[in-house]
Amino acid sequence: MQATRLSDSERLLDDTFVLDAQASTEYEEVSSGSSVKVHASVEDGPEATHEWSDGESDATGLLVSIMTDSVEFAEAVR
Repeated sequence: MQATRLSDSERLLDDTFVLDAQASTEYEEVSSGSSVKVHASVEDGPEATHEWSDGESDATGLLVSIMTDSVEFAEAVR
């Protein structure tokens, strides 16, 4: 999983991890009010990129769902 700030191309997140089926991981305050490009890729599987603008409030986040044949992005409201 990678997150890159659009304004200056600074990499805010660059993480590799292993998830079991039905498992999840969470990151706190990666983009802090910035517009970012998020890239998720699965070894020998799907990958996708999404541009997202994080608001100043902690009320929303970005949910990345990884399925067998796709990666999907959705705004999550807390």
